[in-house]
Amino acid sequence: MDVGGWLRGLGLDRYEGKYRDGNIDLDVLPQLTADDLKDIGVSAVGNQRRLLAAFAALEGATPPADVSLPQFQDNMNLGCGGSRFAPRAAVWE
Repeated sequence: MDVGGWLRGLGLDRYEGKYRDGNIDLDVLPQLTADDLKDIGVSAVGNQRRLLAAFAALEGATPPADVSLPQFQDNMNLGCGGSRFAPRAAVWE
């Protein structure tokens, strides 16, 4: 899976170009912060929280305190046909 597919699975494909322009791949995703998200143009707080919870899921971490567990678990599948995530080595195609 690439970052574009990952974003599409979250319903946030409108940010795909911004991630590509920033050279953000699956290795970088878990390191992004809310400030990084703002810098690349993710200004809606709800979308920032969705992404932060999904980043945590990439690393097997617990969700942020203000994100509910069911929402976190839903984000872990991301519409990937029942599998969790592709290997972290996947990059933009």
